[in-house]
Amino acid sequence: MLSRRMSHPRELERKNVRRPFRSGSSKAGALLLLLLLPCQCTFRERAFNASPAAENAPAPSIAAGDACGETGLRACAGPSQQQRLVCENGVYRPDSPCSAGSNCDQLSGSCLPIVAECAGKPVGARFCAAAAVKVCGLDLVRVESEPCEGMCVGGNCVTRRCGDGVTTAPEQCDDGNLVNGDGCTNECKLAACGNGVTEPPEECDDGNTLDTDACTGCRVARCGDGRVGPNEACDDGNTDDTDACNSACTPPLCGDGVLRAGEQCDDGNALDNDACTNACTYPRCGDAVVQAGEACDDGNALNDDSCSNTCTVPGCGDGTAQPPNEECDDGNQISTDACTVACKKPKCGDSFVQTGEECDDGNAINTDGCTTACRLAKCGDGFVQRLTEECDDGNSVGSDGCTNTCRAARCGDGLTQTGEECDDGNAINNDMCTTTCRRPACGDGTLSAGETCEDGNKLDGDGCSASCQTEVCGDSKKTGTEECDDGNKNDNDGCSAVCRVEVCGDGIVQRPREDCEDKNTVDTDLCRNGCKNAASLNALSGDCQNINQITQTVCMVAVTNWCKQYNNSPVAGMVFGQNADNEYRVGCINGVKRFDVNSSLLENKCGPGQQQSPACLEKVQAACRPLGAYQIGFYVGVGATTGTFAIACGAGTKTATENVPNCNGIAEGNPVPVTCASALAEKCGNGKAGMIQARAQSNQVSYTCVDLNLTGTARFR
Repeated sequence: MLSRRMSHPRELERKNVRRPFRSGSSKAGALLLLLLLPCQCTFRERAFNASPAAENAPAPSIAAGDACGETGLRACAGPSQQQRLVCENGVYRPDSPCSAGSNCDQLSGSCLPIVAECAGKPVGARFCAAAAVKVCGLDLVRVESEPCEGMCVGGNCVTRRCGDGVTTAPEQCDDGNLVNGDGCTNECKLAACGNGVTEPPEECDDGNTLDTDACTGCRVARCGDGRVGPNEACDDGNTDDTDACNSACTPPLCGDGVLRAGEQCDDGNALDNDACTNACTYPRCGDAVVQAGEACDDGNALNDDSCSNTCTVPGCGDGTAQPPNEECDDGNQISTDACTVACKKPKCGDSFVQTGEECDDGNAINTDGCTTACRLAKCGDGFVQRLTEECDDGNSVGSDGCTNTCRAARCGDGLTQTGEECDDGNAINNDMCTTTCRRPACGDGTLSAGETCEDGNKLDGDGCSASCQTEVCGDSKKTGTEECDDGNKNDNDGCSAVCRVEVCGDGIVQRPREDCEDKNTVDTDLCRNGCKNAASLNALSGDCQNINQITQTVCMVAVTNWCKQYNNSPVAGMVFGQNADNEYRVGCINGVKRFDVNSSLLENKCGPGQQQSPACLEKVQAACRPLGAYQIGFYVGVGATTGTFAIACGAGTKTATENVPNCNGIAEGNPVPVTCASALAEKCGNGKAGMIQARAQSNQVSYTCVDLNLTGTARFR
């Protein structure tokens, strides 16, 4: 029996074929012949569509586990799949899949290579191959072909056109684009001069054969090309400027810069008063053009008109007086003789200094250095000169408001004027005449000889006595701002060296009645308000005797006693920072409650030196939780009964786990260092402190903040 691979084994029985074939299909006929000859099967007819796509129609989907009727029969696990199935014991089971680049063919059940152009595309996808349309068939392993009469573009047949890259009549060329300038125009004609398209090496192409427009012979028209173009009067094709057409393509004329017969000169410009006139002749007097060196040129030979035959204008200085404008004319340029250069007779005010005149500025202004009498200005002439004089009363009296130096009288000018007691002409206040021109006197506000102070009055007790002597502390006189004056400048005798009554808070330690002085009213710092030293932590609890215990329970007891000095009785106090060597920040914890718990709950983690270690604090916190809504807990001492420990529990104000420098990585049995306590206080904020509540990790620590209802500073010893 012949083994065949088909898409749907339910249609194939011992004497039946599984799939109908298209009428007229050679592939179907061959396959039918193979089936009928060896296995003597009969063909069961089924209705079919004879359209070209019938062969590509996928059979119903088959899956592993579906029933089948012929052992060894192979099928595909769906369209365009690599997985194949084989019939075994009446059921389809997975067979070896097709390799990469192949699909299972539903017509034969065998693996066929995927058509390269169909890879990754759906069945029915179209593409071009030469001049034919190709269609991806069933399972992408077959294609159908349809030839195009024209050409194939994007999987469709289109008719031939200009720009398709194929030269067809009546095209002269077809370069596959519609771009001009590449040898083949967008009308598929070969580039040529006169076609209206500028192609290299053409400079232009106006689509005509006229030589008189802007484009001739596909070259841009230009002067010198031998053709008379736009804006040209002539064009003889050369650059000879001496022939009938110059290099600018204009006829020759005077002023074109080219010397020709009949011209004396030609400078090529329109200036009539240079070395060549606009008539192309050399300039001369009488040519009616005023040239350099000529005062006039009226173009005639008359000498008695307004321009002489020497091209000069008759006027002052020519030796002939011409009334009415000239009073005289001596033909020279001397203004200090009997006739000025203005042909006027000399007089004061004509701006020429004549014999008998000191000056002559030619104006009627008396205050500019030269008066209208042609005299140089001077102090006492009665005219105030703007730049050098403040006043001028025309006399030499120095005490009448205008001095004999023509300055307005003032204190300090060295002249004692009415209303002045003196005037020594200087700005010195402590000589025998003040800068206000008064004789010096105590109380005048000006420090003078013999005075050690001057406050403008004659009162004692204001720092400067009635005799203008400085009042000082230690002179046994209580004056000014002095609170006392015991005749010396010693401290610690009731009146300080600055004449202040010595009291607690004045910044001066008055021994033996004062231990300290911090000049404030803070009672919780190192110097109490009575100027006595605050008790040290060691003095408040003898058990707090080692600096390494500063954050431990023994020193917390000392801080608790510190709190009691101020009528504050907390469950516990704590050190939460350090100001300097032997100076620590302390506070009274608020919001916690004391409990006595069985010592076994702390699991021996709170021994001496470990009572505020991370391990102990962790156990105390665990012991606090069953006692109420408590977030924090710490060891405060031995309990009231045997076998118990006292712990403090509270809610806290903030709980966090984060990176806290100086707190990360503290060993579980080590005490919390003061640097960590300071860092936690900074995290918690003003008026608060922090307590570690879990064993520290290498890069973070868990802590809870507590309120401090009183804070201050204490020494260890």
